[in-house]
Amino acid sequence: MESQPKPSAVSVTDLAKTYHPAAGPVPVFDHLDIQVAEGDILAVMGPSGSGKSTLLHLIGGIDQPDQGTIRIFGQDLPSLTHDHRADFRNRHIGFVFQFHFLLPEFSALENIMIPAMIAGRGRREAEELARQEIRAVGLEGRAHHRPSELSGGEQQRVAIARALVMHPRLLLADEPTGNLDSRTAMAVMEIIESLHSRENVTTIIVTHNESLAKRCSRVLSFHEGALLEVFR
Repeated sequence: MESQPKPSAVSVTDLAKTYHPAAGPVPVFDHLDIQVAEGDILAVMGPSGSGKSTLLHLIGGIDQPDQGTIRIFGQDLPSLTHDHRADFRNRHIGFVFQFHFLLPEFSALENIMIPAMIAGRGRREAEELARQEIRAVGLEGRAHHRPSELSGGEQQRVAIARALVMHPRLLLADEPTGNLDSRTAMAVMEIIESLHSRENVTTIIVTHNESLAKRCSRVLSFHEGALLEVFR
């Protein structure tokens, strides 16, 4: 008996993006198509400047394409107003970046609470949600430490917990281990894998790390403006 195909989480069709600095237009990619099924953990690779981060920002609704459609769980993101895109991101998409972007004046727990507070949750509810996630990344004992009192790996684990505090359906990670040594990078990847499974999210990771990419269910690589499936 054949298994049924999984529903699509991310559907990108005919995507194009060009930046227009003072020196002249810089095409990033054109006619790009991607399909990501629900529950996939996808790695996107390619040389610097190939468009990996741009693609992630477009999928996450941080930036707008010049043409094409981006459907996230059936919702066409570019068609939404700025405010509706922001609301959709907050409810359905979690972001993890290479640089943690933790607020230095707040504790680890308070940093994790921020998306819930932005979503209008009361402080008590936001704190409970944050405590669940800080336990999940193994940092409950560091909850009241500020970022400067945490190691790079611990800061990234806080950033992952913050990304997942609203239980998003899609996790986007842009070089999440780029500033970490290889041992810490693998430990962070193990946490992403564990939370990916536990939270039943779809995950897209931009990375230069081949060892990390090999742990993903699919790998796509940019080559001359096209995204090619890497067969392993």
